Amino acid sequence: MSGSHSPEWSIPSVYGGTVTQLADRDEEKSERKTQREAWRYKKSGDSTAAIALLQAAQHAILARKPRKALKANQQLAPEDAALLEQTATYLEGFVGKVQKTLWKIERKGWLHDSIRRAAWIARRSDLKDMEKEMFEWTGRFNVRLLGLPAELRKIIPAASAGDEARLPAVVRSNNRLKEFLSLASNAKQTRVRDMLLEDSVELASKVTRRGDVSLQPLQYGTEQIIFASRRVPLGRTPGTPDFQSMAYEMGELAAALNCLDPAADIRLLKVEFYFYHADSNQFLFAQKPPYTTMSMMTLEEMISGDPFPEVDSPLDERLKLAHKIAEAVFFLHTAGFLHKNITSSSVVALRRSNLPQGEVMPGVDDTYLMGFDLIRGSEALTTKEGAIKKNKELRSVWDFDVFQHPERLQVESSPRYIRTYDVYSLGVVLLEVGFWEPLRKIARDLTHDDPSGWAKELSETVPLLSARTGERYQGLVAWCLNLKGDHIVTDAEFLHEYDAVVLDRVGSAPDELLNRKETARQVQMLLTPETTIFVDTGDSWFNGIRMKLPRGASFEIEMQWGHIGWSIPAAFGYAMGKPERKVITMVGDGSFQMTAQEVSQMVRYKVPIIIFLINNKGYTIEVEIHDGLYNRIKNWDYALLVRAFNSSDGQAIGFRASTGRELAEAIEKAKAHKDGPTLIECVIDQDDCSRELITWGHYVAAANARPPVQT
Repeated sequence: MSGSHSPEWSIPSVYGGTVTQLADRDEEKSERKTQREAWRYKKSGDSTAAIALLQAAQHAILARKPRKALKANQQLAPEDAALLEQTATYLEGFVGKVQKTLWKIERKGWLHDSIRRAAWIARRSDLKDMEKEMFEWTGRFNVRLLGLPAELRKIIPAASAGDEARLPAVVRSNNRLKEFLSLASNAKQTRVRDMLLEDSVELASKVTRRGDVSLQPLQYGTEQIIFASRRVPLGRTPGTPDFQSMAYEMGELAAALNCLDPAADIRLLKVEFYFYHADSNQFLFAQKPPYTTMSMMTLEEMISGDPFPEVDSPLDERLKLAHKIAEAVFFLHTAGFLHKNITSSSVVALRRSNLPQGEVMPGVDDTYLMGFDLIRGSEALTTKEGAIKKNKELRSVWDFDVFQHPERLQVESSPRYIRTYDVYSLGVVLLEVGFWEPLRKIARDLTHDDPSGWAKELSETVPLLSARTGERYQGLVAWCLNLKGDHIVTDAEFLHEYDAVVLDRVGSAPDELLNRKETARQVQMLLTPETTIFVDTGDSWFNGIRMKLPRGASFEIEMQWGHIGWSIPAAFGYAMGKPERKVITMVGDGSFQMTAQEVSQMVRYKVPIIIFLINNKGYTIEVEIHDGLYNRIKNWDYALLVRAFNSSDGQAIGFRASTGRELAEAIEKAKAHKDGPTLIECVIDQDDCSRELITWGHYVAAANARPPVQT
């Protein structure tokens, strides 16, 4: 049985329906049980368990709403339907993660009144982990809501609650920004006046004495403040109409950024007030850092000053940084604002005062999108001057110009600024983040006096990214840099492209123990139109079925007879017949032991198959059907075993991965190896299996109609 998979597939009718239908039925029962258990824990005073379980049940119910909305709204605009579809898929993935934890808790007997203290501690730890993960997923989900039209937001209670205080902070901030944009002129003027620091003499004097306020925060009363700035162009002097017009624009900017809620996990800082600093001839915007800060530095300075980029800037951290910057831009766009100054110098990192000993650089969690030199509402009047202006103040092309869309590099005939230009600038920043090298080093052949060739020069470096960041990230940067000036980027399109970065992250904690979900996620990253993936009998079935195949990819599965170990010889034969295909195999440790000798043939013919051996120390599929001692097998050193087939002339390589980071590193080496097979042993917990396998095992056991063996 081969071909593209479907999320819902049939198994013999003796099991009473499809696995998906059975799992959904069990999910509904589990949700009701979860709610009952949550209230019981609340009555007993265990708020951690109650909160985590209630949230799990609520999110499971919430996940069905986007699907229902899609069916009910057949006349949606294509971009709105696409965004709603993505939101539904996202929520379903989230609920799958929650259900996995709940299944584990239930299987271990933790949802009972009588429980040993040790088991309670373990249960509490799992619940805390689930609560943390729900926080991260919910934060990303709330950002997704921003792109939905108002009428569709109503299907999500969290986005349409009447009481603003109950809204997620990021939604609340977005609503306030939109509200500010829609205000009448006189109402905006009132807000602008409220934002101006009338008595600024003392603070201005402190700024003058400090000299450069871009490097360290300033103490103002009992609080720290940091500054964003906008320099006044030459020729605009206080008292002139041009200066007054600019002063009002700066006030509008300050009032808009005052709408941000500090509780929102979006990388933008709230502006507290603004004033004109005559000595430096610039407007200063005061912002409170979210924690005690020692110093600040731009992303450009972080990259240029990093002496060991591969050591201090691991891939996972760079992907997380890229996602957070893109998320901030998406937030502004959904609120109706354009940034217009996205460069690596407008991303600022705050160095915490309590950094761990030995750390000298800020982390990616401490970076914020600032540099609002030109930010304004997308409908506001905008000068049609190009980014490169005559008689401009002296500056390097690397500071601003090279980040601009080609159409903005025309001297006098540049079109009106649109969000597409912001996204292009974002792509240039992500290019730097991906390579973790200064732009002037990446595009060293760029001709300074010929802006027309800059975009082409940058685009030619993009294919080199995949070896460092993965193909999804490379695809995002390529999409940004290839945007045409007449293409209007929609919310759904932008979200779809930048959210792929999340999928490429090596989990939120790359050094934690490896699990089934992280293994499948990293395998998913490898799939291309040229890939054929084999999934052996067992949980590899279900892990494979959940994957999304690129158009052109092939999926090989054998479900009718349930043979174990078939995938190893089958993959070898397939690779011999179709050498142009990239072959990947997912197989369990028990299955692999049945046909391990076939790896010697792969070595003999130098077949570059990548084998992901999922080692959970036993026949997990049999454990879920009918457990017994006979399901435990002798563990092998699989990574070492595969090398034994080399003898004196073979080129097989093997790796053992017990963390997400180790797996990512092994995959990079496997991708580069072309002279034989690569086996990656993925070590996971014995109880780590999919809910589909548990459900399937339950119904097969019922069909077998015999009691389990007591051990």
